[in-house]
Amino acid sequence: MRTSSNLVAGLELRPFTRETTLVVTPSGDRLLVAAPVRGLEALLERCDGSRSLDRVAAASADPATALRLLRALADAGCLTTTETN
Repeated sequence: MRTSSNLVAGLELRPFTRETTLVVTPSGDRLLVAAPVRGLEALLERCDGSRSLDRVAAASADPATALRLLRALADAGCLTTTETN
């Protein structure tokens, strides 16, 4: 998914249970996230370059967890931004 200044690339979101999603990165890393697929899709769609990852996470239901996830995705090379966080 390409956005104005962020890039979410190579992620596969698989429903694991009704409220849990398995996130698979291009390198094969797997993250089990306590959120439904639609919730993760909505979070990633907000990574549109108009706000920092901190601000994207702050707008979620669980900001601390969302920020950890976004940073893990950035560290895995799946989420990049031109902004300085």
